[in-house]
Amino acid sequence: MNIMEPIIALCKRRGFFYPSSEIYGGLANTWDFGHYGILLKNNLRDFWWKKFVLQRSDIVGVDASTILPPKVWEASGHLTGFNDALVDCRNCHFRRLMFVNLIYFLRQRLESSILTNQRPI
Repeated sequence: MNIMEPIIALCKRRGFFYPSSEIYGGLANTWDFGHYGILLKNNLRDFWWKKFVLQRSDIVGVDASTILPPKVWEASGHLTGFNDALVDCRNCHFRRLMFVNLIYFLRQRLESSILTNQRPI
């Protein structure tokens, strides 16, 4: 079994996200946020915005399109030099993608909040 399958199943059961257009057969690799997913997304976005934009005097916000001509992606280096961030575990020395660590952390927080009857987000 793929390691992501139980995580995806948990997120679907708890209302974090669902495959987009699932009742119509779906569309590969597209997801819609559920009720907790929207809260999580907004909390992460707001935290990031405060930390990296509002708390700095040398940064301003820009909201630009992500659908761009291929020349833009070439010029930015995204086509040749884009890498996913990896994290090394200090205990087992296993290397994994950073977003996987975030998923494990969020799952633990969610499970502990359910056990203590608190809001997870």
